[in-house]
Amino acid sequence: MRTSLNELKAIDDHLFKRSSPADQTVFQARMILQPDLRNSIALQKQTLWLVEQYSRRALKAEIKEACDQVKRDPCETAFIARIRRLFR
Repeated sequence: MRTSLNELKAIDDHLFKRSSPADQTVFQARMILQPDLRNSIALQKQTLWLVEQYSRRALKAEIKEACDQVKRDPCETAFIARIRRLFR
């Protein structure tokens, strides 16, 4: 089954609580009446979780690369020494 963009938006609005209380109620009724919608919601939750995990890993890698770059740069020796003194 292919989920339409409108349905994805409705699911996102529901998950992130961006819709009005009336729209939330209508959406909950649709969830009861349409089992496929529940499956789409579960898939969307999983997708959001995977994107979040990927983003975290990418950010950690970027931070590590920046730290490694600072450590390799001889001009940053004084900076590193100042930081170490802060945490003594």
